[in-house]
Amino acid sequence: MKVLILSASTGGGHMSAARALMNHIESQDDSSTAQIVDCIEYVSHALNIIVSEGYRQLALKAPAIFGFLYHSTNRSSTLYNLADRILILFAKRLLPLINEYKPDIVVSTHAFAGDLMAELKRKKNINIPIISIVTDFSPHKMYIHPCINKYVVSSEKMVDEMIEMNVDRDRVTILGIPINPSFYNKIDKEMELRLMELDPSIPTLLIMAGSFGVTDILKMYAELSTSETQFQIIVITGKNPKLFNAFNIFLGRETPDDMSEFQKTISELKLKYRLGSRYRINPKETVLLYYTNEVEKYMHVSDLIITKPGGLTVSESLACGLPMAIFNAFPGQEEDNSDFLISNDVAVKITKENCKSVIESLLNDRERLTRMKENSKRISKYKSAEGVYNLILETMQETNSKNFR
Repeated sequence: MKVLILSASTGGGHMSAARALMNHIESQDDSSTAQIVDCIEYVSHALNIIVSEGYRQLALKAPAIFGFLYHSTNRSSTLYNLADRILILFAKRLLPLINEYKPDIVVSTHAFAGDLMAELKRKKNINIPIISIVTDFSPHKMYIHPCINKYVVSSEKMVDEMIEMNVDRDRVTILGIPINPSFYNKIDKEMELRLMELDPSIPTLLIMAGSFGVTDILKMYAELSTSETQFQIIVITGKNPKLFNAFNIFLGRETPDDMSEFQKTISELKLKYRLGSRYRINPKETVLLYYTNEVEKYMHVSDLIITKPGGLTVSESLACGLPMAIFNAFPGQEEDNSDFLISNDVAVKITKENCKSVIESLLNDRERLTRMKENSKRISKYKSAEGVYNLILETMQETNSKNFR
């Protein structure tokens, strides 16, 4: 069996879901192969720059405009029609890939990817079954196309939303977003915390900070450091060297040779030097990480995570039974994800102004924190990659049966 997995690099979650699915497919059957292709980059490097960089810049610097575009393209509108026509223009550029790889089935982990393939199918350029994985917790109209065989979603609520978008119920399966199976594995929490030189007897707060602004996250950390509630902190800055270096300076673990450069850094962060000095004297016990391939380990040892509500991070947190404090959700899919999580009592929203009081309240309320952990495990979709793999086999069997008749 040859599976073509089409994704896109607008945010890390789409490609991560694709990799998790590819690894599972190839682990199940030596005769099966899976290939991941960034479909927007494949059809046009220029389009990929516009879409990927445009997504990042709008989300960070003009979230209101980003939200407007998201909601405008989520209904029949001039903008939706324009976006759809642009994609249709590029669809045929996928044909050389299809002809060369000759997949038995295509799985998409991005709305554009599924739309491109479905358009080829509509025009009868191909006759290959297509499965579309919705990698957020609310569907968007750009995912919807009559030529997609199956959709994978994360909740019953999403099924209802898909039906409202005129998708037949039998085309929608609740399996969740594929993630690395290590997020489901149990670990020795006490031992791991001791190896990190942290105290297993007090709560641990995880901050996934890579997608936050430097100023925002340092101000938040500074506020949390003054809390009288007992807890320790793990900060993962991701591939954000400016943030990592700023934390090192802020924590007093690194002093630049040029003191004027230090002053400049603090000025950029809108933090006065005396404030930084004060917190460096007596911060919360903190583990600072730049980038790690062991996110699951840090999630498993933590009691609460501060994060943005991207589909992948949310799925990973749910799998670990980790309650979430959501900060700075972008209008659009992150806002929709946030609403879903709060309605299921697995997350709370925080701001720069209230983060300290909300985090203190949660960490001091063990009963509510336990309930949120149980809710997280309840709505998590266990081993989604395995479920999608089985759906691939079922869809191929159905397609072969129809073709035979």
